[in-house]
Amino acid sequence: MNRILGMFSPEGYWAKAIKFVMAGGMNTTVNYVIYVALVHAGLHYNLALILEYMLGTLSGYLMNRYWTFASHGRTYSSFPKYGATCGILYVINVITLNLIVGFGLLDPVFGQVLALGVATVINFLLQNFWVFRAGGGSMQNRGS
Repeated sequence: MNRILGMFSPEGYWAKAIKFVMAGGMNTTVNYVIYVALVHAGLHYNLALILEYMLGTLSGYLMNRYWTFASHGRTYSSFPKYGATCGILYVINVITLNLIVGFGLLDPVFGQVLALGVATVINFLLQNFWVFRAGGGSMQNRGS
């Protein structure tokens, strides 16, 4: 029973998932508005996506490191992993977006909403279990 209740504690998995969605929602909203503005300004959607990811990487890292996962470890070990995660997500996002647009399912603006959904799930898993390591292997618990 304690294990189940622990999942909802401030450090628990579901609490982190809720914080991740909140932080990601704020970050994604701002960056999505930038993406839409760039596409409507005539920039190709793939280039707009690159710029969106570059802008969102730093703000997302800071929010997730200090608030979502409350990691107090060294930046030099988590930021490269976060950067790699963003690179992986970018590739997944580009492939998903280009498939959606290429098959004529949605235009680039609405297709990106669907592509973001796919990337978000993968993003949480990578950050929780690799970048900021959950549970006993977290940087906070290791004292590094």
